[in-house]
Amino acid sequence: MIGLVTSVVVLMPMVAPLIGGVLDTLFGWEAIFAFTAIVSFTVFAWAVLELPETRNASLGSASPRHFRADLAALASSPRFFGYALCAGLGSAPFFSFLGGAPHVVVTVLERTSAEYGLWFFIPSIGFMSGNFAVSRLTSRFGVDALIWWGIALTITGCLLNVVVYVALPGWEMATIFLPQIIIGFGNGLLLPTSVAGAVSIRPQVAGTASGATGFIQMSVGAMAAQLGGHVVAQAADATPMLWLMLFFGIATAAAVFTLVRR
Repeated sequence: MIGLVTSVVVLMPMVAPLIGGVLDTLFGWEAIFAFTAIVSFTVFAWAVLELPETRNASLGSASPRHFRADLAALASSPRFFGYALCAGLGSAPFFSFLGGAPHVVVTVLERTSAEYGLWFFIPSIGFMSGNFAVSRLTSRFGVDALIWWGIALTITGCLLNVVVYVALPGWEMATIFLPQIIIGFGNGLLLPTSVAGAVSIRPQVAGTASGATGFIQMSVGAMAAQLGGHVVAQAADATPMLWLMLFFGIATAAAVFTLVRR
């Protein structure tokens, strides 16, 4: 179910860079923030009007003490941190790409932001395919096996990204973006399964586990996006960004091997 939901959620990241690129090209970068404000307000108004409360009123209100106790219970489990770090470090190649690729494409390769948005559809195709595969394969192979397949494909895609980019000068756009299909497919396998693994550690606090996993994932992703931008800021090509992506893929394998197996 998480895989199916994630495959729908990724539709907007597919479209967003294209919309941003078109707005930037036609109206300037300020239009992106105006568009974001309008969409955010619309979603907020829709949520207020249409989304009902999901917590059973008979359970009473959750106290901060209970929340801290739930966090302490999760913090005592190395396996929880293994799955949560898998979600964070596993998505870090994508976030580092997100932080560095616009500079590489627009500044270094002198392409338009709209063209970047069009090429950005490619990794999203791989990610959606991986999500769909999870929905079909989890019951057969289990969560942990799909996590390892996802990590293997992510590392393979990152390594291939470096090799083809160096070996085929003059084809920068293709060699930067096409291997992202493999990386995206690997991410599509490991992200839903790592979240499912994290929330299954203590099912009675699944909501807290899901929130903590999301916090760890976005924190690592924010760091990776900043690093992705910094490593290419003074670079003449995309090579530092591609090596950073490979580093995060290997770090994911190390975290899962160390913590989940333990």
